[in-house]
Amino acid sequence: AKATCLGQKADILLKRGKSEEAISIYLATLEAWKASSEPRKNEAIAVYYTKISAIYHEMQQYEKALFYDKLSLFTFLTLNNEESTAWAYVFISADFIGLKQIDSAMQYLANAKPIVERLNNHRLNVQYYNKLGRISSQKKDYRTAISFFERSVTEAKITDSKYQVLSHQKMIGICYRMLVDCAKARN
Repeated sequence: AKATCLGQKADILLKRGKSEEAISIYLATLEAWKASSEPRKNEAIAVYYTKISAIYHEMQQYEKALFYDKLSLFTFLTLNNEESTAWAYVFISADFIGLKQIDSAMQYLANAKPIVERLNNHRLNVQYYNKLGRISSQKKDYRTAISFFERSVTEAKITDSKYQVLSHQKMIGICYRMLVDCAKARN
């Protein structure tokens, strides 16, 4: 009960834009879960590692985000939770993209690939192809990036995520602008 209450308090702080305070409470939440005898406590611990990582990622503190994402991945691997493991691989790749360590990002996406293909979870697919597109963009391989972002758009339409559709269409436009194809960029 203590862990749940602390976690909810941190969620509220986060929604109010108090990221540093939320992290502090999430860390207390982790300690409460670790002390718990709840049988599913390890799942909760992994989720809170992910929440902490997401805040650090948003703050562009990619090293700290990576630290917590790796803890999350390790926990999900021990739980044999395939979907959560795939998400953790994708999140870690995003951290490495932020750190501009493309080879490491690709390695984690390669680990995610068989799971992503097997599960065919459209929300996961959106993020998986997004990361491949971002990597291709960083490599200045804009045509390949466009194909990955188009795949993200297709997947986002299936999930009816207008934000994701628009976000990836914008990325396609940026890639066409980098290719100096103003007509397609404008579209």
